[in-house]
Amino acid sequence: MDDFEFMANADGVIPNTEDLLKLGQHAVSCAHVVLGTAPRVFPTVRELVSLQRSLLKSEPTDDDGSVYPSLYMFGEPYDPCSKPVEELKRTFIKDLLMERHHRGTYLIVRTVTPPKKMTGITTVVQDEYGHGHMLSIYNMHPSISPEILLPRGQRLIIKEPYFSTIERGPLTLRVDHISDIVFVDPHNRLVPRRFWPLPALVAKRSLWWKLEGNMSFEAGDFADAIERYTEALKTSKEACLYNDRAQAYLELGYHEKALADAKVAIKMSSQDQTGLNHASVALYNAGKWRDSSAVLRKLLTINPGCGLDFVGSVRKGVPASNTPERKDGLWATKDIAPGELLICSKAFSIHSQNPDNIFCRSINVKAGVVSCGPAAMFRANLTHYLQNNPEKASEFWNLYSRQYKGVRNKTADGKPVIDNFLLEEIRVWNACTSDLLTADAFAQFCLNLDCQENLIEPKLPAADFKPGYGIWILSSHMNHSCWPNSYISYIGDFQIVRACRPILSGEEITRGFGLATSNNYENRQEYSKDKYGIGCKCNICTLESSETKEVRDRRFVICDKLRQMFTPGSTIRIKMQDVVTLLKDLEGSYTRPPYVQPRHVFAEAWKSLSNYYIEVNKISKIERSNSPTIKTMEQSLRSLAFDWTWDNDEQLRMIRWGFVCSTAFEACLNIAMSWEVVCQKQKAAEWRRITKLIFKIICGEDDSFVRLFGHLTEPITGLGCEN
Repeated sequence: MDDFEFMANADGVIPNTEDLLKLGQHAVSCAHVVLGTAPRVFPTVRELVSLQRSLLKSEPTDDDGSVYPSLYMFGEPYDPCSKPVEELKRTFIKDLLMERHHRGTYLIVRTVTPPKKMTGITTVVQDEYGHGHMLSIYNMHPSISPEILLPRGQRLIIKEPYFSTIERGPLTLRVDHISDIVFVDPHNRLVPRRFWPLPALVAKRSLWWKLEGNMSFEAGDFADAIERYTEALKTSKEACLYNDRAQAYLELGYHEKALADAKVAIKMSSQDQTGLNHASVALYNAGKWRDSSAVLRKLLTINPGCGLDFVGSVRKGVPASNTPERKDGLWATKDIAPGELLICSKAFSIHSQNPDNIFCRSINVKAGVVSCGPAAMFRANLTHYLQNNPEKASEFWNLYSRQYKGVRNKTADGKPVIDNFLLEEIRVWNACTSDLLTADAFAQFCLNLDCQENLIEPKLPAADFKPGYGIWILSSHMNHSCWPNSYISYIGDFQIVRACRPILSGEEITRGFGLATSNNYENRQEYSKDKYGIGCKCNICTLESSETKEVRDRRFVICDKLRQMFTPGSTIRIKMQDVVTLLKDLEGSYTRPPYVQPRHVFAEAWKSLSNYYIEVNKISKIERSNSPTIKTMEQSLRSLAFDWTWDNDEQLRMIRWGFVCSTAFEACLNIAMSWEVVCQKQKAAEWRRITKLIFKIICGEDDSFVRLFGHLTEPITGLGCEN
């Protein structure tokens, strides 16, 4: 069963998740029909070449003429080959059976057409007897040109070949695990003599290879540059060649190989600044912060003015421990205060959204999961990172994969075995997006909310950030809760995890995935089932599931009525008695106190009422009165389970931290501004302190708070309060 190059129907509509899953299930059914049967006819190489051209003409293409990657489908999972070629028996194309994994064998072929980029990389191959077939290799590095990976005439070994069917084309040799492909030298003893090339008349000198490598590097073709630097090193072991190749490795994310070359250059000359720089960057990207810092300090002693654009990092976390829950879990080793840093971690691997992958799709038929955009393309980047950084890869393979065992931490033919199906399971259960709001984006979000209610003028341009998708190892051990006690934010590819309420020593640290902060139970369950194949069973969801759907729906109906009533410019005549009745009905729909079940809907209702008071009294951010605005915002906070007291009427002390979210931030911000207006400067300062702390929890840092919200929270002069 092969992939389907399918993006849209005849009307240009991209199919939804349900339709894509049905498509995948149908393909699996078709594959089962021909399982283990021999093909009735083998097409000639000429026919295959013609067929490849016709398939390419029917596919959408991007600007460079390559077929646009659209949809990749995971069928029945199977293990990669974990044996070296020497332990396998040779087979030939004519001996292959359809939909069969030919265990214990290998196939040696040569490419006869230039490769084409479809969902995978597709080419036509033939064995030594002239039998040919299509070959599709998936999860190859997306930034490396197909012509570099599979040039015409490339000799390669396919371990335990999988002969697959395709609904609208020929049989194809399908390779899902890139470790099942072995690229061999033309003169390898396993290569048939008819596949040997003609002897070269003149051998290139080392300098020629270096110059060609430099040209490829400048053109951005780092894989080709690596090949040429490698050829140069065969005849000349110069430090500059090792440094050049190390730089190319770094560009592709092959940090361990870059470090190995940098070490050779440094061994040749301990004062080699380029080698030290490459080594520090490689160690940094591998997460070896102390080693990287030590190399940098040595570099600075050699050249204090080197001006490296390099920032060190300290990673602070909590130890993992076994637990019967879904994942290992992370646990607090001491009492932790709100806002305290738990984890500061660089991404293990990350892929950002760009125009080339925004419409990509992958279907995991078994898990019932459809991934889109960078999540669909992330797999290929991750595959090559694991293959080229085997020492670091063990951290990834030890992550949770539900019940799928797969092949972990094995090597064959001198390279790591990559189980693509295990990788996919780990990705589904552990990877996450990094498009959570940055400080600027969060500020724009809050200011836009206020602008929609005609309260303030926007002070910021639209925040520009690209959604990313990646793996952060330490936080991947954390379990989910729809009322988590930690909050995750991102600064570049760094993940910041802070406590969002007091955490006691020995308490498990939880995080919220996806729609964790949504006040809609049905939406949270649908998201969880769509992404992970199961519904959420955290404490909050368990409580809400015990309520009837009618009760939950009634809350939203009441909240919508209040929101419509309080919308500026609404034609609905407001009677405060009606408002009070609706609020009482809303409160009566809850049977548990806020500290057991946060009342998101209630908090939104009080926020709308507060904004109404501001608007109806024509009060700007520096002219609002104390009584109604502050009281309603305080009710909004208490609905989210916050509670506080005043010590000597001067110091604000939080008795209980509630659900930290944008609504809580906006409530604190408005309370601080309101107290400032009525000349209660001490209370205003205390609420600014809480507002800044919540900002720090949500955005990961508080250095941006004054820049983004200072014009709203700074002490106001000219109101007669100075004395």
